[in-house]
Amino acid sequence: MRKHVVVFLDIAAFSAGQFEKWRGSLPTLSEIAERGTYRPLKPAFPALTCSQQATFFAGKPPADHGIVGNGWFDRELMSVMMWPQEASRARGPMLWNIYRERDPNSVVALLFLMQSRYADAGIVVGPAPLHTEDGTIEWCYSKPPGLYERLAEKFGSFKLASFWGPLAGWESSEWIANAALWLLENETPDCAVVYLPQMDYVCQRKGPYSDEARNDAAKLDSIIKRFYDWCCDWGNAVLIAASEYGMTEVNRVVYPKRLRREA
Repeated sequence: MRKHVVVFLDIAAFSAGQFEKWRGSLPTLSEIAERGTYRPLKPAFPALTCSQQATFFAGKPPADHGIVGNGWFDRELMSVMMWPQEASRARGPMLWNIYRERDPNSVVALLFLMQSRYADAGIVVGPAPLHTEDGTIEWCYSKPPGLYERLAEKFGSFKLASFWGPLAGWESSEWIANAALWLLENETPDCAVVYLPQMDYVCQRKGPYSDEARNDAAKLDSIIKRFYDWCCDWGNAVLIAASEYGMTEVNRVVYPKRLRREA
């Protein structure tokens, strides 16, 4: 019998409202919801990537695990931290620590998860650009060493611009999915956590219920199908698809600095 594998797809900015509205054009997610269990999820506060990811995998709120935003003032270091990547930033045991406690030989794969660098997990891949006087070298931290280079040979180098910033787009999610599926097929970890960020970009730019968001939701569904098919072929696998948070439509602007000055 093949070993039991858990695949956790960590999806950014996809709400229950979007799923219900577009369900007819999302065949894979619809089948998963019908064959398995589907529940709306109340995100952590603040509903941000770093906070919610840590909440998912610590099983505790931000007040306990300490990841209170995507950026915050660290009172111990007396400095502002923005998108810190080190696993040591989160307090308390995380999912991969619990796997190791139960079975020292278990392998958890973390693909582009925030606060995962140097984690006590068997496989880790995440962005780690090298900034030099001649510019930025696109690179990824990986564990074991050399894993990113192997993935880059197969799928090309990971384009950081497609992951962060104004040019961020679908290519990053596609690269991450390709890498994750290759690892599932060739390394078969006990658990794979895979971050798929694309919906966050399109919802911010065009709105959560725009035609562009609907098109990207269909692309997301097609990527999830690849993981769903792999799990079905493997047989002894569980697929979890969970969104970190959703976005609402905007009809007015708020000026935080003005409000602070007026307070």
